[in-house]
Amino acid sequence: MKERAESIAVAWAMLERLQNDPSDDVGLTFQSLVTRDSYKHANCVRSFLRVYQSDRNLAMAYVDKAVEYLRGAQTNA
Repeated sequence: MKERAESIAVAWAMLERLQNDPSDDVGLTFQSLVTRDSYKHANCVRSFLRVYQSDRNLAMAYVDKAVEYLRGAQTNA
């Protein structure tokens, strides 16, 4: 679960980079990596990408929940 939450948080950051600069190499590379079937939790991240594209506010809510989870996981470690 932790890896999925981390992937969502990173995906948000990469998508925001691309929002600011559609030719951002780091964001484009990330987007290319997560579309590969070999990427760990690829379906989860690809689903998040679709949500981001269709409903950014919902995507932000998912990110908030992921970060909240990660903070809790950090506290319990």
